[in-house]
Amino acid sequence: MNITTLYHIDAYFLLINNEKTVTKNLHKFFILTCAAKHMQNSTGTRAYNIGKLSAARQNLPRGACILWKSAQNKDMNKKIGAFTAFMIIFSAILLHYFAMYNRPPINISYADCAESRIYLTFDDGPSDRVTPLILDTLKQEKVKATFFIVGRSVNGREKILKRMHDEGHAIGVHSYSHDYKSIYASPAALLEDIEKCNDVIESVTGERSTIYRFPGGSYNIAGNLVSAVLKAGYTYVDWNASLRDAEIAGATPEQLLEEAKKSSAGKTKVVLLCHDGTSKTPTAKALKSVIEYFRNEGYAFCAL
Repeated sequence: MNITTLYHIDAYFLLINNEKTVTKNLHKFFILTCAAKHMQNSTGTRAYNIGKLSAARQNLPRGACILWKSAQNKDMNKKIGAFTAFMIIFSAILLHYFAMYNRPPINISYADCAESRIYLTFDDGPSDRVTPLILDTLKQEKVKATFFIVGRSVNGREKILKRMHDEGHAIGVHSYSHDYKSIYASPAALLEDIEKCNDVIESVTGERSTIYRFPGGSYNIAGNLVSAVLKAGYTYVDWNASLRDAEIAGATPEQLLEEAKKSSAGKTKVVLLCHDGTSKTPTAKALKSVIEYFRNEGYAFCAL
């Protein structure tokens, strides 16, 4: 290759052999050349703003290629260092908000279900008074559901938990203590509570669960807590419809059914929040009507 002209720029060397190549590749080197203070060719032509290289190139001889080589430039290094520091801080902030707001959607398998489907989910059990009634109705109606249990409530009710498992219902972790202040104190405290609850599930059923429901839902939970749950291998499940049986004091079974209808309206995939704690007898009484309503609407019942 015949190199006919050498242009020295503060930070770079350009070997120029072809005006056509310069024109074609100029935009690729603009970010490099804009940092240079001046350029001088072999004939003495000088362009003090290297952004004007396009105007200066009319004096260049024809040839073949552009080559460049970086050199030391203290001012440029300072600028690059400041920019790098800014980008690191900006990226950290971006990752924080990504963890908080870009959480994964409910991860539910819809295999073998009809177009419209409903997942009945029960929190806060097992209880002596309510859970067996719910299990009786589910068995009669041939419906499978998901129970998110409270570990400390299993003591003395192991047979109820075993019945859930043996009758084909899904069992998920809700909490061991259900004490918001303690479990949400830190990621370590949360995971300790989850694993303690899962230990109870395994001791009764022989299996550990991989599904989890945050007490109160994940909607206002800090991003680092959500990340800890995901990294531990759990899939967390919220809801998009509710009986509101934990909100309406003294609700009747008829009121709970109406809440189920209203909150699920227009949805083809429903995750219905219900409770089977000791005080939720109206929920057990409403369950048959709830099942009949969704069945008549064409929904298939699925467990997680």
